[in-house]
Amino acid sequence: MSELTHDKMGRKVSLLSSSYKKPEDAWYLRAWWLRQRRFQLEKEPFCAMCWSDRKLITFATEVDHIEPHKGDYNKFRLGKLQSLCASHHQGSKKFEEIRGYSKAIGPDGTPLDPRHPIHSGKAPTGRG
Repeated sequence: MSELTHDKMGRKVSLLSSSYKKPEDAWYLRAWWLRQRRFQLEKEPFCAMCWSDRKLITFATEVDHIEPHKGDYNKFRLGKLQSLCASHHQGSKKFEEIRGYSKAIGPDGTPLDPRHPIHSGKAPTGRG
């Protein structure tokens, strides 16, 4: 495998660059991923979360692994994908991956995600 590839703007970049936070970040510059990303956005051009949350049609700009790969190359290559807008990819989805639950609230004010701490009886009491 070559140590050079091209970024989204067509510039040559090194797969071994020290500017990556994690080694697997370089996977997103590989030709295979760039083709997969383009295919996903053509297949599903709208944000899946905008539609499911609020029935809004918003163009997607990001391709997201539904189940985070967490550095597992097989999950990266074979995992199911969804198209998201930048706001959901960097906001709601990232929060859910870090915390382990969605912060979506139903019309009655109750959290919808059964993994939310309020449903376990161990809800946090403060920001302490």
